Amino acid sequence: MQRKVSPELIEDILQTGKMKKYGKGRVKFEKRFKQFTVICVDEITGNLIKIVTIEKKRR
Repeated sequence: MQRKVSPELIEDILQTGKMKKYGKGRVKFEKRFKQFTVICVDEITGNLIKIVTIEKKRR
């Protein structure tokens, strides 16, 4: 909640957002909404997804 992104929104991004490979061991999830875009940079190790960075950009 530090960056005003709710946990439900993050879960929605991980389930329905676009996934791009980002670096060696990281993945970038991106989802566009009407007023803003949310980008999550994650590390995937085994069955665990660790969120490293969350950005919220206005359109």
